[in-house]
This record gives sequence, C-alpha cells and structure tokens, in this order.
Amino acid sequence: KSGAMPHTDSTDSMHALTHTEENKKNSAIGGVNSRLALQPGRAQKPFRLLFVCTGNACRSPMAEGIARHYGMGRVEVFSVGVTPATLDRRAVLAMAEMGIDISSHVPKGVGAVAIGEMDLVVTLCDYAQGLFPSGSPTQHRLHWSIGDPYQLWGPDWLVLKTYRRVRDDLTLRIRSLLLDSREKTSATQS
Repeated sequence: KSGAMPHTDSTDSMHALTHTEENKKNSAIGGVNSRLALQPGRAQKPFRLLFVCTGNACRSPMAEGIARHYGMGRVEVFSVGVTPATLDRRAVLAMAEMGIDISSHVPKGVGAVAIGEMDLVVTLCDYAQGLFPSGSPTQHRLHWSIGDPYQLWGPDWLVLKTYRRVRDDLTLRIRSLLLDSREKTSATQS
C-alpha cells in the first residue's frame, strides 16, 4: 500500500494548500493548477521548489533528484527534513536504477534553506506538514502524503519494490508539477 497513488478529489488530503477554494477544486495530481506561478518580483528568476519530509533521508532526496533531472536547469530544487537522518542506501539504489545519482546528498534540516524565498513548498508526509513552518501568503504549498519506505524491513529485493513504487509515484507527480510550472513561468515572462 505504501507509495501507491490514491484517488484524489477535492476532499482528499492530497490537495493543494493554496490560498483559494478555487485552487483546491482545480487541483490535479496533488494540487498543481493553472494559478501556480512565481512569487511576485521573481519573474526573471528560476522557479524555486522545496521538498520536505521527516528525515531528508529518503522521500525528499528522491524528489529533489527527480525534480533536478526533469527540471533540466529550469528550476532550483531543494530538500530538507524536519528531523534530518542518515541518507537511506535503498533510496540511493532505487534512484540509480533510473539513472539519477543522489549518493552525494547530505540530509539537511529546515534551517538550511531560506523558506520565504521558495515559490512552492511540497510536504511529502503528514508529519512534516504538521511541523513545517508557515511561509509567506504568496507562497504556494502542496501536500502529498507519500508512505515512508524507510520504516520497512525484510529482504532487500522485497523492500526495494516499495522504494520503486515511491520513486515512480514521485516521478509522475513531479513531472506533472514541472510541466505546469514551466507553462506558468513561460506565460509570466511573455
């Protein structure tokens, strides 16, 4: 069950944490919608994206690696954890299978980034969502409740299946997010 993409609707917990009810109703794959854009005054700068999870050891480094890979330099990507832990070797293995190297990632805490300068903050678990500080009123927020494979035990071949599902779920969501942010950034700059 961990890592599976649940059905989303306006009552689901995987909606955009944005500033209007219309944004919530228009959310797709976790809340990216036509209102997503750069914060005011940042039109000529890359879109800044922050992923937050519990330990910055598994889900958020995976998300950061995926976003960097598919963002192809068009976005600045960061990740943090509310209680940083050691980088998960199985997350590194799952990402290496798709050609993304996160082995040099160093887990960081919330204080390691300028939260107020982010265009979008995506919390990847309920724990992080509850503890992560609020941003500015113009900052967009999303919450994706992604299961934590870090807590699983068993033979590596079996546990890695769950890591792959989390990786694939994140890939689908992030590719959609980046496509939407690219379209909105292009519209803002024209």
